[in-house]
Amino acid sequence: MLQRNRKNKTHKTFMALSALCLSLGLVLGGCSLFDSPSNPDTTVSSVGPSTSEISLKTTTTESLTTSVLTSSSVNLTNTEITEESRETETTDKPAPTPEPTTPQTTLPETEESSLPSPTPVPEAPSKSVIKPAASPSPLPTPTPTPTPAPVMEVSFSITVDPYLVENPDEIKDEVARGMVTAYNGVFRSASAVPIREEDTALSVLLQICRQENIPLEVEEQFLGAYVKSINLLAEKMAGGVSGWTYEVNGYQPPLGADRYELEPGDVLEWIYIKG
Repeated sequence: MLQRNRKNKTHKTFMALSALCLSLGLVLGGCSLFDSPSNPDTTVSSVGPSTSEISLKTTTTESLTTSVLTSSSVNLTNTEITEESRETETTDKPAPTPEPTTPQTTLPETEESSLPSPTPVPEAPSKSVIKPAASPSPLPTPTPTPTPAPVMEVSFSITVDPYLVENPDEIKDEVARGMVTAYNGVFRSASAVPIREEDTALSVLLQICRQENIPLEVEEQFLGAYVKSINLLAEKMAGGVSGWTYEVNGYQPPLGADRYELEPGDVLEWIYIKG
């Protein structure tokens, strides 16, 4: 391939030089033919060029052609050497290593027309599934709220009949009369007193007198316990039938004080009456 290219370039260059030389010969020959004679008296026979002139022109033409061919050959040789060096450099360079490519698997094409058309699959009838209703979750058992226990207490007081308070001289015992006057007939004002189950009117009286250091005298009789004196004021000091009695919620119970059981919220009053 390289030698063929060189031959083609040499042939083209040679053809160009041949044409150039031919053109130069024609130009030089034409100029000599059409030159005017320097002597006007020259005859017609002397119009053509002389033998010496033709020889000189031929020699000149050959020399010029030789120099042109020589320079062209040198130029052609230099050009070929340059092209050979370029081609050698190009040939000496290692060819780039091609990058490895992943082989692609090509599936054979299948003509769609050759495949049989798929047979439609009949749809199965839809079945409605009835889910059983979810049973409601049982409600949490409410924690019973404890019923507050009733307050176990009663109202309690110890007083003297207002008539004797206004007329203290009716009381024959001087000490007792002084006690009634000093307390203005109220030995113990009404206030809440805690009780226990099965407490009676007498048990509560004993408890309060013991806690507040109030003198108390009780006698056991056939019908039950009898309160004879409270805070030094005893029976019959203001008359034959005067003495201590008790009331619950404003009335006198038909039982002895040691047998009447109190309930929470009761109002218990011990009163000294004239009778």
